[in-house]
Amino acid sequence: MRRLVRWSLRVLVVVLVVAAAAVGYVYVASARLLARTYSITSLPDVPVRSDAASLVRGKYLVEHVAMCADCHDQDLGGKVVVDSAVMGRFASANLTSGQGGIGATYLNQDFVRAILHGVKRDGRTVVFM
Repeated sequence: MRRLVRWSLRVLVVVLVVAAAAVGYVYVASARLLARTYSITSLPDVPVRSDAASLVRGKYLVEHVAMCADCHDQDLGGKVVVDSAVMGRFASANLTSGQGGIGATYLNQDFVRAILHGVKRDGRTVVFM
């Protein structure tokens, strides 16, 4: 009986060490991927139109095709997408040009880079794009 308990404890310790090593590896590997920077050199020049037809088309694309509103909310002001004890809290960016929004500082090319390549202005990845 004692031998069984000893072996059971040894197996438990080995399983815990392997699990801790796996968690550590995932943490380090994901941090390395998130810190990676990308250099996007060629971006298409996308004109920004403000006529009524273009605005209607843009609203349709945001809400039904690209599904931007699912993460950035209907007004593109950002919202909390995931809030869990296990995964953490993920909030999407405020894309508007209002207070706290990146729209006031981003150029058209910055939005093109983020949408087409999933890369921020500083070269780091936009995690969910």
